[in-house]
Amino acid sequence: FGVAIALVLPADYFVREQAAPTRHPVVRLIARITKNLVGWAMIPLGVLMALPLVPGPGLVFILIGISLADFPGKRRLEERLLGYPPVLQAVNRMRHRFGRAPVQIHRAKHPDP
Repeated sequence: FGVAIALVLPADYFVREQAAPTRHPVVRLIARITKNLVGWAMIPLGVLMALPLVPGPGLVFILIGISLADFPGKRRLEERLLGYPPVLQAVNRMRHRFGRAPVQIHRAKHPDP
């Protein structure tokens, strides 16, 4: 499931400005609730997979969960996770395997708070 989400994300997802919503408000609300439920479920799953001796792409699942969930500071956290080379390489390897363009990220460093 996580692979499918990583493949569906547009390559410019992390660098583009948010577009204005065009769907009906009820459909948008249902989609947002579903997206958040899936995202918040994937974060602890990724944490479990990131534990030592547990195989799996834990950091990638955490990144996908964060991308789906809505909370303040989300974009900055996504950029920090993608700034970790093994995470970006894993995501782009998956995308390359299925003929998708690599994920684009801002190369500028953000100062730590």
